[in-house]
Amino acid sequence: MSQINRRIPQGARRRLVLAAAAVAALTSCAGDSTSAADATVLQVDLGRFVIEPAALETYAGNIELHVTNVDPDLVHDLVVYGKGTRRLAPGESQTVEIPAAVAGQYRMWCDVPGHANAGQVGTLLVNPAPSPTVASP
Repeated sequence: MSQINRRIPQGARRRLVLAAAAVAALTSCAGDSTSAADATVLQVDLGRFVIEPAALETYAGNIELHVTNVDPDLVHDLVVYGKGTRRLAPGESQTVEIPAAVAGQYRMWCDVPGHANAGQVGTLLVNPAPSPTVASP
């Protein structure tokens, strides 16, 4: 046993280990998430067999889609970029996070049977990120 371990009582040693584990867990979680501050946030409404707006356009990077079912009677969901919402009851909302989206054109649709065929489809156009501008001296 090391000199340090012999000088710290067992109960205090246990509390130190637990505290260190908690700090490590909080630090690792903080580094993994994308904050709303660096994401482009877009609102999407799901209506009666429509997605509004039907065409979304943004730049590559972190994207958040705030999806709300505005249909007073039917459940809807949204699928795009390999991600999607759960089935949303009338008035419910959910955020879809798309971290590090790459440039391209992506189909959006409601995956409830028959809804896409009835016209509940749209497009997400992700443009290449703009080049940073460098100020000249």
